[in-house]
Amino acid sequence: MAVVRPSSLPDPVAQGLLLSKSNETISPARRAAFEILRRVELENTYASVMLAALGKPMREDDRALCHELVLGVLRRRLWLDRALEHFAGRSIDQLDLPVTISLRLGLYQLRFLSRIPPPAAVNESVALMRVARLRSAGSFVNAVLRRATREPDYDPAAGVADADEKLALETSHPVWLIRRWIDAFGFAEAAAFAHQNNRAAPTAFRLTARARKQTRAEASIIAALKSAGAEVLPSAIVRGAWRVTGGRRALRELAHDGLIYFQDEASQLVAQL
Repeated sequence: MAVVRPSSLPDPVAQGLLLSKSNETISPARRAAFEILRRVELENTYASVMLAALGKPMREDDRALCHELVLGVLRRRLWLDRALEHFAGRSIDQLDLPVTISLRLGLYQLRFLSRIPPPAAVNESVALMRVARLRSAGSFVNAVLRRATREPDYDPAAGVADADEKLALETSHPVWLIRRWIDAFGFAEAAAFAHQNNRAAPTAFRLTARARKQTRAEASIIAALKSAGAEVLPSAIVRGAWRVTGGRRALRELAHDGLIYFQDEASQLVAQL
């Protein structure tokens, strides 16, 4: 598959099915998340590339929610699908792809995003069906997600007897990979690794070559981020890397100006070995 620069891609929402003519009011974050997940399934597109291509007018809070929805659904997909099969009373393979994506988004919000009111998660998932020209599926999506709200403690992994399969389902990893890790590291370490691997990585960045040529660039960049309300800490595992929480707008401006480059700590560490 050819690697495409984010700047050369169209806005995933503007090019998607969800901007068919409709008067539905759905949050931009959910519209974008639906379309990105649809294209990941149909076109084998990289979610990270599509997220980077989101249109600039999107508000920072919508952009953050879209990232959380897309990456969260992908991380938890196996668990979500098994839970949805219970709530729907049928195999996930029997559902149309737009219905599956809408249900995954709704259930992810219900189970993993405590700040989103359950009615909002349910109602906007139903609305997605109307915008995607599957109005008849709206009642089904509504029924499945409302059953999920009535059974908030249901866990599809709870009844799995085999320890390897249970861990795989809990962490949404393939069983063959879990067993390979167990063979290599033992069950306890494999379990710890699988759970950690399923958590969102902290935002990390490094200075670009252009920035490093400037006098006191690092100090001024860190000061700018802190003045924007961000918490910035040097990485504990790789020299020259920084972890940051908050300050999304300032980070985007610095990246746009070519002063920082977002890269997780593990990949930065590999480059230094």
